[in-house]
Amino acid sequence: MKRARYQQGSLTIRKRKKGAVWAFRWWETQIDGQRVQREKIVGLLTELPTLRAARKAVEAERVAINARPGAAPEGMTISHLVTHYEAHELAEPDREQADDSEISEDEHKAHSTRMRYRCQIRKWILPRWGWVGLRDVHTVDVKHWLHRLSLARPTRSSIRNLLHVLFNHAVEYEWLVVNPITLVRQSGKRTRVPVILEIGQMGALLSKLGPLERTAVLLAASTGLRISELLALKWKDVDFLGKEMHVTRAIYRQVVGRCKTENSQKALPIDDCTIQDLLAWWQVTPFKEPDDWVFASIRRAGRQPCWPDSLLQKRVRPAAQETGITVPIGWHTFRRSFSSWLKTSGADMKVVQELMRHANLRTTMDLYTQAPMGAKREAQKKIAEQLASARA
Repeated sequence: MKRARYQQGSLTIRKRKKGAVWAFRWWETQIDGQRVQREKIVGLLTELPTLRAARKAVEAERVAINARPGAAPEGMTISHLVTHYEAHELAEPDREQADDSEISEDEHKAHSTRMRYRCQIRKWILPRWGWVGLRDVHTVDVKHWLHRLSLARPTRSSIRNLLHVLFNHAVEYEWLVVNPITLVRQSGKRTRVPVILEIGQMGALLSKLGPLERTAVLLAASTGLRISELLALKWKDVDFLGKEMHVTRAIYRQVVGRCKTENSQKALPIDDCTIQDLLAWWQVTPFKEPDDWVFASIRRAGRQPCWPDSLLQKRVRPAAQETGITVPIGWHTFRRSFSSWLKTSGADMKVVQELMRHANLRTTMDLYTQAPMGAKREAQKKIAEQLASARA
């Protein structure tokens, strides 16, 4: 059976009563084998003044007419695969922002994930592989290309994983039988040890911060919340009587979406000291209603929470330098420190995993939890003393 060629279709200008329009035409094969020409109006000529603009507007439609289950059409490239994947898996919701009732269960990927995927596709994948045929991508070629990229290993691993996702999409639509990225090996091991703060350093930092950033940093360091979850908190999410905090949403670049994982939505316990700090902040902030953001932006009149980068660069990091913390810190530093403090305090690792809200224990152990030098020194000292006693 002859493989179908990839249809580019054609664009023509049609005159209508409301003005000239772009019409997209292509051929469609019926069940009986007959070919019928189809036509679809793309948009007004005033909205798409150039042929280039019209081609861009019709790209998703062009991929859709070729996206039939079965062998990949001759001439189908990685660029076509990316367009189809973005249309089906990375489509943005119809709203810029949403309240809790508008967060759909069908949104499988967080807004931050969609942004990262698009960035990596545009910056790394399309420039190298966009013009390559779908069946012309080979395991060894991808392996050597990743090795030549002057990027950190975790970034190269992330790009490799995204390529694997794209080709899984092709396998799902039966354009390919085997995913060529499956056998591509790329280590994601970090070359630098993440920064973990000591309890004393955290106390000194908190003493240098103002009410808003102090409460935010304290909450991040005492609960392990991700910054996207921390800034998405509303006062109705805090149960002062039950001493719990309900994490139901996340926010990235002021776009509200679902939490990273299902485990992330579990309720978190909060202690009396944290409750007192939250109540102290509630008394100071002008935004106290249940639907107000806990860390609402005054410049935005409470309509949005504060920007994390602004808080970090203008307030948190300068205060850290004043206290003698010379290593670069970020919001995730507090989350990693929280995990390590839990382990040092003797908490069961299952409890640590639940508090960190990780899907599996390996993530908690391998990527987040570290033993501080004091704890390691104390453990080593005990073994040395036992050896000394046995030798005597």
